[in-house]
Amino acid sequence: MKQTSLLPLTKFVLVVSTVVQVIMALAALLVPDLTRTLLSPSADSPIIGIQYVGGFYLAGAVTAAFAFQQDKWIAARTYLAGAFVLIAAFTLITLAGLFTIPGLNPISWVYALLSFIFLPLVAIVWRQESARL
Repeated sequence: MKQTSLLPLTKFVLVVSTVVQVIMALAALLVPDLTRTLLSPSADSPIIGIQYVGGFYLAGAVTAAFAFQQDKWIAARTYLAGAFVLIAAFTLITLAGLFTIPGLNPISWVYALLSFIFLPLVAIVWRQESARL
């Protein structure tokens, strides 16, 4: 199989994924109370839960950055496969929470919207990169 550099859209998705996850990880790990107030789907989230999620974000950021640095589809698709499943699961959980009482914090609507952008974008990247094999 011929190894080629990743397409610009794939690199864009990896860079945005890295940056967003670094920001979310730092917020969750360094200022968990602020994260609970402004960025958490629920104001009732325990600090330890926020910090655990921060750990997931940090791991995702490292993996996305590594895939970008490798500049190979095998590394990018490994990251994207896991990210797709995680974001799809988070989206379903968020939607369920948004439509139950008492609901979730308003930021959750932003997360749902971003998920509806991210998931199809990953599918497009996957199709484009796979077609080059």
